[in-house]
Amino acid sequence: MQKITYGLILMLGLHTIVQAQKKIWLNFAIEAQADRDFYSATNFYRKALSYDTLDLDIQYQMAKCFVGYYQLDSALVYFNRIKKSDKISMYGETDFYIAQIFKYQGKYLEAKNSFDYFRRNYKGTDNYLRQFAANEVKCYPKIKELIKDTSELKVKALPGNINTEVAEFGVNTFMDTLLFFSSLKNIETANDGWMEYKKAYTSKIYLAHLQDSIWVFNDTIALTIDKNMDVVNPFWDAQDSILYFSACTKGICDLYSAKIKSNQLSEAKQLNINLVGFSS
Repeated sequence: MQKITYGLILMLGLHTIVQAQKKIWLNFAIEAQADRDFYSATNFYRKALSYDTLDLDIQYQMAKCFVGYYQLDSALVYFNRIKKSDKISMYGETDFYIAQIFKYQGKYLEAKNSFDYFRRNYKGTDNYLRQFAANEVKCYPKIKELIKDTSELKVKALPGNINTEVAEFGVNTFMDTLLFFSSLKNIETANDGWMEYKKAYTSKIYLAHLQDSIWVFNDTIALTIDKNMDVVNPFWDAQDSILYFSACTKGICDLYSAKIKSNQLSEAKQLNINLVGFSS
């Protein structure tokens, strides 16, 4: 009897520790999601899920975060898992998110069918979602017409963690395995893989490297220039030896260049073609 009592106390203690660890990661995830740092949020939710793999609420929030930075295949896996396990329709908006994913992927027939299923079966109180879904079904014939009159192009978000809820633009490659791009992030550094977000939004040039066919975010590139300036639109010369870019203050931009030496960029220099009072 005494051994059973000790065993129960030990199990209770372990359960308390597990729940405490789960709560810590959940708090991190909720905070990151509120800051719209969806990449970090998915990692934190994954940590929390490791303590309770059947927690549908964690899976649901993680799936929404995957959508937040366009990791649609991963989001679809979790939404389908939730749909299969949710016997009492606690997550009634799951079908709406699945329809949205199909739409983003260009699978318009699947999107139309999913929107129609959601419209007919949704028991929630958000009438906007129901009206949104009904409008998507209504627009489907027009979408079919537009597809027939459009060149065959497949537009896909890059896999990995470089896309965010804010603008990414001015993309350029370097030596086939590095990607340089501009982004309007409120982020300055990456600490142990987690993005550190600041209050002020400033456009900077970022880089990502190709790893197992996925573009992985690294950090901002090191430029000797005023950190409060917006730095955008990176382009390399034909020899991949000089980086050209724009640096802007209060909407006025000047062209700069920096040479690469020993895998490092030299001091940024203003080009002599800039005109005073005009933006380049």
